Amino acid sequence: MEIRHSDLVVTSSTNRVSTARALRNGFVQIGHCTHLSQRKLHASEKPWVTRQRVAEARILTVQHLISTRARNAAEDGDFVFSGESALVILGLQPWWNNPDVVVRRVRRSGHKCVLPAVPVHNARVPEVRLVQIRHKTKQLRGSGETSFGHRLAAQGVEVDPYETGVHSGIRIAPAHLIVFDLCRLLHPLQAFHNVSLLLRHLARWDSRDLAGSRQRVQIVRQALRQDLDTLGAVPRIRRTRALLASADGGLESPAESIVLWSLRSIVKKSASVLTQVPVTAGKQNFRIDIGVPTAKLAIEVTGRGKFGESSTSAYGVADRFVARQQMLEAADWRVINITYDQAKKLTPLMDWLRKLLSQHGIVTGVPDPLMWAEASPLLLAKSRRY
Repeated sequence: MEIRHSDLVVTSSTNRVSTARALRNGFVQIGHCTHLSQRKLHASEKPWVTRQRVAEARILTVQHLISTRARNAAEDGDFVFSGESALVILGLQPWWNNPDVVVRRVRRSGHKCVLPAVPVHNARVPEVRLVQIRHKTKQLRGSGETSFGHRLAAQGVEVDPYETGVHSGIRIAPAHLIVFDLCRLLHPLQAFHNVSLLLRHLARWDSRDLAGSRQRVQIVRQALRQDLDTLGAVPRIRRTRALLASADGGLESPAESIVLWSLRSIVKKSASVLTQVPVTAGKQNFRIDIGVPTAKLAIEVTGRGKFGESSTSAYGVADRFVARQQMLEAADWRVINITYDQAKKLTPLMDWLRKLLSQHGIVTGVPDPLMWAEASPLLLAKSRRY
């Protein structure tokens, strides 16, 4: 997180003068009596970066409100951030850069809380909700915190500083509860992307060491699965297990997440669909975004981000892209290119992929209801994400 408590100005609900002064001096309202300087929200930043900074400020605002309203020190310690809020605190970019603030508490208020819209220069970050989840204390201090870290360390995977449950001075939920909250609160595609992001982070994915990275992802996945088993037969636990089993630490973009999520929702042997597939063609080594090595099928997901900021860099990348595809095809790989705009049309993409895979002898079926769902109106909304 880049925003700190010192970047916020907290005023009294009865002190209208200090509130007016904060607004007059270029501060924007983040929450009730909480303001953030627009100097922390640069006009030159990309929209998603601005939304992420606002998300960080909102988390700090909620932490301040809960702490000041806590009756005693014990109650103050009985709340942690979870879901996409935990990802923001860890410095990751979740599916939504304008996420709801998710808090797990032993005691939760029955009042609905909406964090207001934030005007930033000539733009506006829409309002979000505060989502409060009631948890049992043993869920918070059980196997998800200490033994999770110890089990991974014993197998060569270090998760410090996450093991302590504190990051940037803010308490976050154990990893398995973060996964569970992502999967039960969000659209399955959104959850799939976020769980993949968390796996990548915890396993310290390194593209220069694909074999080691895949092994670490499997170790982290198994540890999370064991901790999820301690929750018992709670609602949405089957969906959580299915999404955790399908999530992939090799994903590098939301567009890749859409395509891989679609494939693993319909392919019967989903393990045959891999990310970051190393291929040697034309005496050169490449990495394919998503591939089915047994069928020599390569799926490349393209977007404007791959072509740079200028027309000069775009032409250069395009030339290399064409040459790369020609070498792969000469090595008997079938290359399929999917743009981000194509990927956003979920149902047509799913139907097209099913027909394509069938042509290559890959067995597909109807989408797994634990994995797949129709797109919600907010899923791809520009005001919430990239």
